[in-house]
Amino acid sequence: VGRAAASFLKTRRTTLQHMLQTARALMRGIATTAAASTDAAARGELQQSYDLMLQRTPETIDMAEFHALERRIGVGLVVLADNPTLELFMSVLYQVGLRETRLRIFEDRPDRLAVYWKFRLGLVDAILKGDAEVSEVMAERWSSHLMGWIKEDMASVEANPRAGEEEEWV
Repeated sequence: VGRAAASFLKTRRTTLQHMLQTARALMRGIATTAAASTDAAARGELQQSYDLMLQRTPETIDMAEFHALERRIGVGLVVLADNPTLELFMSVLYQVGLRETRLRIFEDRPDRLAVYWKFRLGLVDAILKGDAEVSEVMAERWSSHLMGWIKEDMASVEANPRAGEEEEWV
C-alpha cells in the first residue's frame, strides 16, 4: 500500500509541505479519538510505552532507542484511536515523507529532543487520562514544534543540497 501511495503522491507532485499539513490535522484527530477510547488492551499497551518513556530522559536515551520508542508510541496511538483510515494515512505519510527525507531532526540536537519529549509526554498523559480537549492542544503543540523543525531543516538541506541525491521528497 505504501509503495502505491508513494507512486500516486509522486505523480501528483506532492511536497513535504503537503504531507506536513496533513499529518498535523491527522494527529489532532488521532489524539482526540484515542483519548475517548475505552479499549482497555490498547490503553494498557500505550501505558506501557508511556512508562518506558518515563524511565528515560532526553539526556540518557540513544537515538536508536528513541526511534524505537517513538514508533511504539505512534503505533499505540493509532491502535487506540481504532480508526483504520487514520492508521493508513499516518502510515503512508511516515513511509513516503519523513522516512524518505535526509532530515535528522534530533541528531545532535538535545534542545529539540527535550522540547519534543515534554510535549510527547504531555500528549500521551492527556490521552491516557481520557482528556480529549487537552489531548488536542498537546497534539497541536507537539506537531507545531516538529513541523517547525522539519521546515527549518528542509531550508538548510535546500540551501546546501548534497551532490547526487534526489531532491524530490516522495
